[in-house]
Amino acid sequence: MDDLANVSHVIDLLNEQKGNLAQLSLVLTNELAAISSRNADSLTDSATTKLDILKKVQNVDKRLAHYGLAKMIQSVTEVDELIKEVKDELAACQKQNDINAHAAHQTHVAVNKVKDILLGSKLSLTYDKKGAATGNSTLGKGIKA
Repeated sequence: MDDLANVSHVIDLLNEQKGNLAQLSLVLTNELAAISSRNADSLTDSATTKLDILKKVQNVDKRLAHYGLAKMIQSVTEVDELIKEVKDELAACQKQNDINAHAAHQTHVAVNKVKDILLGSKLSLTYDKKGAATGNSTLGKGIKA
């Protein structure tokens, strides 16, 4: 009976973890939209929410560590299936997080390029009439306003 109670508790915890990861997936999707629209307030909210969800995920992981999952995986098909679903959801969240990090980096690079062009940085890259890259911007030079 005690084993049955443990299995039931593990199943509940795994379902809770799936829910946590589904919430994280939604936050990551919204985060990408905020990155694309450069919405700083949404990004701040997203970061806070992600940290809260990740704390929940860690808490559930700690609680799951007290059970002999390896033995349960071999003997209880439902536990094995739930663990696979949790791992798949986690992998999807990690992939989305990597995509978001890349998008944030690209946005940062683009903003810096525009800033350099507008400020007339000698390191800014512009293009001539033939499409060739040139590093000496004349943008803003010789203007007296």
